[in-house]
Amino acid sequence: MKPGKVEQDVALTGRKARRIDLGAWFRKERRKSPVFREAFDEARQATEIARELARIRRAEGVSQTEVARRLKTSQQAISRIEHPDYEGHTLRTLVRYAESLGRELRFVVSEPGELYGSKRARKR
Repeated sequence: MKPGKVEQDVALTGRKARRIDLGAWFRKERRKSPVFREAFDEARQATEIARELARIRRAEGVSQTEVARRLKTSQQAISRIEHPDYEGHTLRTLVRYAESLGRELRFVVSEPGELYGSKRARKR
């Protein structure tokens, strides 16, 4: 599919079907709707937090069970914290999780779009 083109007709066992480029669709929707853009960016932030927590834990060679033992909680709670759809992260939990892996949690306050926005937002 050509970059930037959202839909394309493709042959599918003798009939035509629409194939959608999800990346192009998301980019188009983000440009059209501030509400969609905000929801998408929030979801992406939550996903990035979860992936980064799991990546660091695996890089340290530590299991979810071991992190749970260190935090005096259950493995299921650690799994939930590392799940991309989880939105119940508290500052205290994130600090304790990082400390359990010998890390320090830091926050960066920046202009909108600096960390999660488009390249256009960064150029302004």
